[in-house]
Amino acid sequence: MKKQMTALGLAAVMTGTVFAGLPLYSVSAEPAYRLSAAEDEWEQISGSLHYQIINNEYTEITGCELGIATVQIPAEIDGLPVKSIRAGAFANSRWLTAVTIPESVTVIPAEAFQNCWRLTSVTLPETLTEIGNSAFSGCDELESLTVPESLTTIGDAVFSGCTALESLNIPAGVTAMGEAAFSGCSALDGIIIPDGITSISARLFENCAALTALSIPENVTAIGDAAFCGCSSLTSMVIPAGITSISDRLFSGCAALADLSIPEGVTEIGYSAFAGCSALKSIVIPEGITSISERMFANCASLTEITIPENVTSIGIYAFYGCTALTGITIPEGVTSIGKNAFEKCAALTSVSLPPALEAIADKTFYDCTKLQEITIPEGVKVIDFWAFRNCSALKSVSLPSTLTEIGISAFDGCRALSAITVPEGVTTIG
Repeated sequence: MKKQMTALGLAAVMTGTVFAGLPLYSVSAEPAYRLSAAEDEWEQISGSLHYQIINNEYTEITGCELGIATVQIPAEIDGLPVKSIRAGAFANSRWLTAVTIPESVTVIPAEAFQNCWRLTSVTLPETLTEIGNSAFSGCDELESLTVPESLTTIGDAVFSGCTALESLNIPAGVTAMGEAAFSGCSALDGIIIPDGITSISARLFENCAALTALSIPENVTAIGDAAFCGCSSLTSMVIPAGITSISDRLFSGCAALADLSIPEGVTEIGYSAFAGCSALKSIVIPEGITSISERMFANCASLTEITIPENVTSIGIYAFYGCTALTGITIPEGVTSIGKNAFEKCAALTSVSLPPALEAIADKTFYDCTKLQEITIPEGVKVIDFWAFRNCSALKSVSLPSTLTEIGISAFDGCRALSAITVPEGVTTIG
C-alpha cells in the first residue's frame, strides 16, 4: 500500500472571519494519510486539500479541510493530472465561498458542492461536459454561474434550492436537463432552453417564483409532471404543437398565467394541471380530451367560461372547485359521472345543464354555489349524495327525476330560497 506524501503547497486558502474555536485551516505537521474505501489506495492530505492517486495514473480530489473558504484545485498533483472530483467531495462545506476547477476536469460529480450555502463564486473549466445530480443543490447564496459551451448534460436537481440564482446561460449543446434541475430557484428570471432539448423533465422549473416568461423549443414532444408548478409570476406560455399530453400539476400554482393555448393534438390532461391558475379567464380544451381530470381547474378564480368537448365522458373530483367567476357551464350529454366537489364554491354559477347519462349526483358536487337558481336533475339519476346542494342559497327550483331512490344527508341544507320540492315516490331514503 502506498503511504508516500508529496508537498502540494497551499492549494486552498482560508479567507474571511475566524470564528471562536475554528482554525483558519488544519494542516498536519507530518504527512497524513488514511485508508480509503478502495483497499489498495490511500487518501492523502497536503495543504488543505484531500486527494487520492488512482492507479498511479491520475489524481482525484476527495475533499478539503474544515473551515476552508477558497479552493483552487490545481491541474496536477504529484506530477499526475487532476482528472476527477469525488461525488460529494465538498458537500456541506459551509464555510466554502469560492472554488476554481481546472481544465483537466470534465465532470462535476453528484453532490460535489451540495449545501455549500455560502458559495458565491464558481469557476468552471472550458472542458466541462457534465454536471451531476444535485451538484450545487442547496447553494442558496450562488447568484450566477458561467457555464462553458462544452457542457452537454445537466443532471437531476443540479441547482435545486439555489434561491439566489437569478440567471444562467445554458449552452446550445445541452441535450439533457434532469428532473428538478432548477426546482426552487425562486429568483431565477433569465434562462433560455436550448433547441437541442426534446423533453422537459418533471419539476424542471418547479417553484421558480420569479420566472415571468419562458420559450419552449418547437421540437419538444414531452413535458414532465409539475415542470412549471409554482411559477407564480409566469404570465404566458406557448406549448409546442408536438405535445400530446399535459402532465399532472404542469401549471399548478401559476397564479399569473393568463394566456395559454393547448395544442389540438393533446389527448390527455393530468390532475391539477391548471389548479390555482387564478389569472386564467378562458381556455379551449381540445376535442381529443375524453375526461376532465381531478382538480384540473381547481381555484381558477378568474375563469369565466369554458367549453367541455363532446367526447368527454367523466368529470373528476374537485375539477372546477373554487372557480368563483364561472357563471355557466354546459356538460356534454355523454358524461356519465361527475366527481364529488366538482363545482363546489363556484359562487357565480347561475345555471348548469346536467347530462341524461348521469346516474348520481356525488357528495358536495354543487356545495356553496350560492347563485345557482335552478337545476333539473335528469331521468336516470338514482342518488343525490350528502351535501350535494348545500348552501345553494339562491336555489328556487329543483326538478327531481322519477328514478331517484336516495337523497343524502343535508343534500339541500341551507337552500333558503327553495320553498317547495316534490319528492318522487321511488325515494326510499332521505338523510
